[in-house]
Parts: sequence; structure tokens; C-alpha cells
Amino acid sequence: MSVAVIIPAHDEEVALRRCLAGLAAQSYGGPVEVIVVANGCEDATADVALEFRALLPPNFALKVIELPVAAKWQALNAADEAAESAARVYLDADIVLSPNALAGLLGVLAEEGPRLVQPEVVVARSPSTYPVRAFVRVWSALPYVRGQVLGLGCYAVNGRGRELWDAFPPLGADDTFVRFRFDDADKRVVPGATMTPSFPATLHELILVRARWCRLSREVRRTEPFLPPSERRRWLAAAGFVSARPSSWLDGLFFTGIWACAVCVSRLPTPQGDWARARTSEIRLSR
Repeated sequence: MSVAVIIPAHDEEVALRRCLAGLAAQSYGGPVEVIVVANGCEDATADVALEFRALLPPNFALKVIELPVAAKWQALNAADEAAESAARVYLDADIVLSPNALAGLLGVLAEEGPRLVQPEVVVARSPSTYPVRAFVRVWSALPYVRGQVLGLGCYAVNGRGRELWDAFPPLGADDTFVRFRFDDADKRVVPGATMTPSFPATLHELILVRARWCRLSREVRRTEPFLPPSERRRWLAAAGFVSARPSSWLDGLFFTGIWACAVCVSRLPTPQGDWARARTSEIRLSR
């Protein structure tokens, strides 16, 4: 099966190196299109992508598209138009995949019917404040984070799955939008294939990033006439999980406080085009 790996990237010259290095280490032997869309960049994101043309395996073909405006949804649509493969992996530039990730995802995407899959989430250890570490410990252990397809910077669809929507709409939470196109039975987390997302090192930045997640997810949910069972009242599932584990109560206090602060911040007006990101995350600080 051939596959297109689509990477929208806005000012990601540092993180993109690690992301593409993860792709260069993939064990998958089939044809792979890597499409990097540098959108609204004021740094060397496009140049970094081009550097990897000689570093990717022979079965990989790299395309770099440059757009003048920073808009993820436009970047995704531009990449979809350029892609020739029916199967698509949508990958954020600050995500690192395990070497077996593509092979694992494509093994499930080869099944009949529409499929939406993602790797398992693995959180890397990184220097951060105690409240951030407490939040990440609780969040990464939640059953719905471990067992449900959330997107979280990497998700993949087969050809039948990609037929479930036309172009990406002008929404910030593309992963949430895509999740709502699939029945729960057609979504799967692939065991053994892993992805490592990036978290901020500071409490202030974590709250801002979490607030962005809340705000963008709420924006998508307002457009949906029906929420699948897996999407309902996740905060109750999180509260039940923590309350049943006394050893995690201290972490749970920080987790609950950060979650509540983020929800409140997400209700405040934000400047047009503002996009909180994990600038202090390890992947954006190390070259």
C-alpha cells in the first residue's frame, strides 16, 4: 500500500528535523509520499524539509509546498490536492513516530471499510515544573487517552475513510473534525506503534496550550449535530479514574486545577490568529 504522510508546518525549523528523522527511520518498505506544507513561515522550515530529501529512504518521495498564509486547514487541503496515495497520515511537525509506526498503521488501514487509526501515545521525560509533570502523568494514564483515537498530532485514514469528507473546513481542530466523521467501531489505536507528543515545560504555557485545545474542540463540537458515545462527558471519566486511585490524588489536584484554569482561559477573547504552542517543549528547544 502506498501512503502520503502530510505535515503542515508553521515556523517549525527545529521540531521538523526530529519529526523527519523519525520518518527516515521507518521500517515500512512500501511507497511513501512525504508532503511538507510550510505555511506562513518566517524561518527556514522549507529549507529544513528540503535537506531531508537526501536523507529519507529510497522508497520515500518528498514534496515541499510553501503557502504565504499561516492556516493549517489550508495547508492540509493543499497537501491533499498534491497527494497521489489514497491512504493518508496527517502528522504534526512536533510529533516523533516510532520506527514501526507506519507499518503498524498501514496494516490496519488495509482492512475493508473506512478506518481511522492512530499510534499509541508515549510521553517522553523532559525538564518541566512539578505541576506540568503531574498533569502529564494523569493525562497520559487516562483510559480514553490510551484507548481512543483522539488525533493528538497524528492520525491516519485509508481511501474509504478519506471519502467521508471533502475539503478540510476553516477549523483549527482538524483531528476533532475528522473523528466525528467515523463511527466508533471504525476507529482504532494501533498497539505497538507509538508517537511522542510534545508538552510545554512551564505551567503558564501548558494552561495556554490546553486552553487552545478546549477552544478549538468546542468550535468543532458546535457544528456537529450528534456526538458519538466516546465523545461525551470525558471529564466525568477522568474524575472517576483519578478518584479510584488514591496514589494519584496529589497529581489529580494539579490536573484538575490546570484543566479548570484552561477551560476558563479558553472562554476569554483571543487576538485574531493567536495560536498558543508549546514553545518550551524539548522538541522545539533542541537541535
